[in-house]
Amino acid sequence: MLSTTGALPRKILWLCWKRRDGRLRLRTSSHGAILLRRGMSRPEFARLLSCVEEVNLPWAKFAAVLMLGCARLTLEHTGAPYETAEHDLGLASANLVFEATARGLAVHQMIHIHRDLARRLYQIPEGVKPVAGLAVGYAGGGERLPDALRKEDLTRHPRKPLDAFVFSGSWAQASSLVAK
Repeated sequence: MLSTTGALPRKILWLCWKRRDGRLRLRTSSHGAILLRRGMSRPEFARLLSCVEEVNLPWAKFAAVLMLGCARLTLEHTGAPYETAEHDLGLASANLVFEATARGLAVHQMIHIHRDLARRLYQIPEGVKPVAGLAVGYAGGGERLPDALRKEDLTRHPRKPLDAFVFSGSWAQASSLVAK
């Protein structure tokens, strides 16, 4: 659960984002992102919040910062397909999560977004794909969540064993590096 309690350090945003053309964007030129902070413009926050699917609203509506990560699907300088665009956006998002966590913040990443609505509301051009939303804030106690979501949110989920996805030789053949 995210909380708006406490001021969100601007420095966290500047570590992964920079000002360009009046907007904050990812430090790499291959990505674009729409970033809106709660309180700066309630109508704009509500507009971006409308792009979040219902399953993520319990977290997103309380975020201090709400973001929409978009991947440019072609290289700007050549127009060639950018085969790793979504992967690179994921890495940039992960770095933001690591930095935010190190500074005592929580990040809720949301794959369940209304991509077509985001494209219309923000005039996202063809060749740029809305990929995921990110809600940033301070971790809350879960008291604002419905009972079912609170239980799910507080439950620790076991990780898959490494031999279920680390292979060598062929697909589904567990690597000797991780075999039991």
